[in-house]
Amino acid sequence: MAKKVGILSIEGYVKGGERLVEQLVLSIPEQEIELFAINFSEEQYMQTKLDQHVNNWHLFDCSYLCSETNHVNYQFIQLIKEANYDSFVLLGGTSSVVFANELRSHGLSVITVPVSNYLDYPSGDYTVGSDTFINGVTKVIDRIVDTGHSHQKVTFIQIDDTITGKVTRELSLTNEIDVCIANQLDLTNNKKYLLKHMNSHPMHFLLNRSVSSIESFVETFCPTLSDYRSIVLDNLAIGQSMITAFDRIAVIKLANVITDLLNDRQCLDAELYFSHGKVLFEQSPYHQNVKKQAVE
Repeated sequence: MAKKVGILSIEGYVKGGERLVEQLVLSIPEQEIELFAINFSEEQYMQTKLDQHVNNWHLFDCSYLCSETNHVNYQFIQLIKEANYDSFVLLGGTSSVVFANELRSHGLSVITVPVSNYLDYPSGDYTVGSDTFINGVTKVIDRIVDTGHSHQKVTFIQIDDTITGKVTRELSLTNEIDVCIANQLDLTNNKKYLLKHMNSHPMHFLLNRSVSSIESFVETFCPTLSDYRSIVLDNLAIGQSMITAFDRIAVIKLANVITDLLNDRQCLDAELYFSHGKVLFEQSPYHQNVKKQAVE
């Protein structure tokens, strides 16, 4: 009888995650292992069999669970327990690993996989998706800075307060972004600097969404400024068009290791991670004999 394996992520959409699932679907023999994508939204549970002949490799989103109570999470766990899976492949960062341990505490086997935009996986030094995300954000910021210089205008860039915005802010500060304004205190501290230098040369300022609007900001703190550009950056993680070569290679390495683990009935519960270009895995601490292995 074929093993039944569920794939899910509570991190949301990550470039590279879909490619990894596609690689698994195409490389695993269907007669030995059946892969199912698990979706959970507004307390609606759905499992979809992944097929080599149907492009449905993106259906593994359970990010709804991140914002829900322990009661809803418990209901979800009971649903997947009733479905009689042999193991789960859980893609994501820190929050996914925490959730994986919760699944393990209910007697379920989970293979956690480093797939996240933000390098926030608790083990190793790399996550699938982070290279694509960082390169994409850097390109956007580079273009904004170049255009600002060519137009000789002050440029205001507004970002959100999520972790995506945090990473964008850190990357922006390495490329000619003059002042990062995150809150009222920053506004007060930087006001003299703004008024002194704003009209002297093209500058770029990064504003958090806590600053209600760029127009009101200009009216309040630099009323003499009449010619400027304003840009709102949203959904940068979704907007990347091409997965980088580095991420593509990482996907192939991970898919090969996951395939081997799924074929080995004795090792259906493990934590995968990257270290110095290799994929390592550690058997779950819920097993008595914890061991690390390097996979060439």
